[in-house]
Amino acid sequence: MKFYRQIQQFLIERYPIIWNTHFIPILFIGFSLHLLYFYLGYFNLDYLFLKQFSISNLFYTNYSFGIYSIICLLAFIYFGFRFFTHNSFLNFYPIEPLYFWKNFAIIFTLIFVFLTVSVSFENGMKAKLDKLLPEKQRNKMIEDINMAYPFLFNDVNQYQIDQRVYPDPFPLTELSRTEANDDGANQIRRTHGINFEKPYLNFNGRTYQFGHLQEIKLDSCNSKVEVKDYVDVSGVDNLQEYSFYNFSRIYISKDDANLQYSLDDISKYNHEYQYIEIAPKLHQIYKNKDQKAIETILFNLIEQCKKISNSSKFEP
Repeated sequence: MKFYRQIQQFLIERYPIIWNTHFIPILFIGFSLHLLYFYLGYFNLDYLFLKQFSISNLFYTNYSFGIYSIICLLAFIYFGFRFFTHNSFLNFYPIEPLYFWKNFAIIFTLIFVFLTVSVSFENGMKAKLDKLLPEKQRNKMIEDINMAYPFLFNDVNQYQIDQRVYPDPFPLTELSRTEANDDGANQIRRTHGINFEKPYLNFNGRTYQFGHLQEIKLDSCNSKVEVKDYVDVSGVDNLQEYSFYNFSRIYISKDDANLQYSLDDISKYNHEYQYIEIAPKLHQIYKNKDQKAIETILFNLIEQCKKISNSSKFEP
């Protein structure tokens, strides 16, 4: 306490605004919370949590956020009580020209420190993740599972030609059933007839047409989407209406495994981009009809499932 009083005496003599806003003790509480929640994130993450999806939202979905909200409320009540109650500061010190701006900067800094505690919590989880499951091992697990995903046969529609994203000129938009009206932000896509003057495919009486769409601004609020061009894909090898070549999904995103995903990270486009990284290997296996390679892929999947489901730890 003696050291604390010495600091307070020093601040009131040389930096009265900092003293008056109780910046140092509140900042100390804030940094202490950052340190506390870093260790909470570190020790909360274990092999059981690694089996859960959306682990980066753990701070907001378990007790951590509730307890932190109570701590923040108490801290700001303390700050408000000390700052506004019986504050004779202005009666003894002349107000500087930038007094209110300095006050604002100090209070904003304190609020920012308290509102970013979740970052320290997630950094603690990431540090523990790197210890439990190193990046090299994570990447091997992701590739093994994603390579096996086409052979699990979850949904026949995922093998339809309009799902294809590899090789060039794919990915493309399947246009024969895609038309966007000019309803501004609420663009509505509806069925329309095929343009027989442009390249198209026909499989057993069902037609497909591929190309690109473009958005045209009508004014500051409204826009419309129309066909930019049509692409002839008839020269692409192994074109079939339903085929392994058309499957273009991944099961685990690298962003998911690295606790770095956001709302857009698990979008269709992100899956397409990451699938293209393994697509050449899979397409080569399909072309070679390599049964041994497929057996190896499925064996690797079984081994990864055993590590995740039947063990208390991920074995290297």
